[in-house]
Amino acid sequence: MAELVRVFHNLPTDGAEAVVDALVERTIPLIWEFEGQKRVLDPKLSKKNQTLLLLHGSTGWVNEDTLRGWVEHSNPSVYRRDILRPAHKDRLIEYDAAGKRVRLSPKGAKEVGDKLLPKAT
Repeated sequence: MAELVRVFHNLPTDGAEAVVDALVERTIPLIWEFEGQKRVLDPKLSKKNQTLLLLHGSTGWVNEDTLRGWVEHSNPSVYRRDILRPAHKDRLIEYDAAGKRVRLSPKGAKEVGDKLLPKAT
């Protein structure tokens, strides 16, 4: 679909992907969304897995502080050190430290689809 959007609207590939991502709504039973907040309903999941699920249910970039708030991790520097940087190193997410933003990578989406979502049903 991104290729069709790119061709018909004369957009670069990343622009077309962003348009398609904005159109796709991913409903994940483990995520509860209310008043701009999101929560993973299984508190036994690790903070890393909660982070991946929340990113999977979001489109595009998510502000680092917003994501940390959704996961309810109390310490920003520990969250960066223990969750975001290792997940970035493993290529599960793209972590833009300068921009303080995070997005799920294709590898991270596959991990969520293969390992986390099957447990949610």
